[in-house]
Amino acid sequence: MMFNTIFSATLLLCLAHAVVAVCPDGWTKYDTSCYALYQGKTAWIEAGSFCREFGGNLATLNTTDKVKNVKAFLNYVNHKASAWVGGSDLRSEGMWVWDIDQASFTNTDWSPGQPDSKVGEEDCLLLHQPSSFKWHDATCTSQYDYLCERRSTSAI
Repeated sequence: MMFNTIFSATLLLCLAHAVVAVCPDGWTKYDTSCYALYQGKTAWIEAGSFCREFGGNLATLNTTDKVKNVKAFLNYVNHKASAWVGGSDLRSEGMWVWDIDQASFTNTDWSPGQPDSKVGEEDCLLLHQPSSFKWHDATCTSQYDYLCERRSTSAI
């Protein structure tokens, strides 16, 4: 009986180390998240809906590492256009929050002079390609590519 207990515990320990985080086809893994860049120009609200259809949300860049790695990913795929991510000040002008959890921005990567909310109509967060994917506020109905994020799954 003791052998079975030791064997079971050892097997569980080995399996725990064999579990790896994986992403679906077409998604790229970073840490515990998977990212997919969609190159279909669409408005911010619709981009978020499309991301949810694929099991995710518009990307939340709430750490310096995530910002750095998303920029590296966009440069790696040689992306030549700006892309929506999941931040906005739609609920309260000047109060930028992440769409997924309504958490306030604690980390930012704004371009100089941004956000500028031209005519009070720029309420959605854009990774602006001409400024090396620095953050810009943009009119939510403008058409851009978009970056989705979802949790990675476990596989043995």
